[in-house]
Amino acid sequence: MTKGIKVPISLLVPCKNEEANLDRCLQSVPWVAEIFVVDSNSNDKTSEIAELHGAKVVQFEYKGGWPKEKELGIGKPAFLQ
Repeated sequence: MTKGIKVPISLLVPCKNEEANLDRCLQSVPWVAEIFVVDSNSNDKTSEIAELHGAKVVQFEYKGGWPKEKELGIGKPAFLQ
């Protein structure tokens, strides 16, 4: 892929306390135009790492039932509008 070219897709990364892995994950997709990190209130540097990569961070608090993080991105959730 040509350097600097972005594919017009959105990536949704659900996570919690992934500071050890998130940097490597986001480095692997420099071609993605839009990245959303759905963070379940991490208490490490997950949000900061996501923001360094230009990702939009959405905090998610799971209260049981639906939606879970993965289902949050299905359809047209408010944070995507």
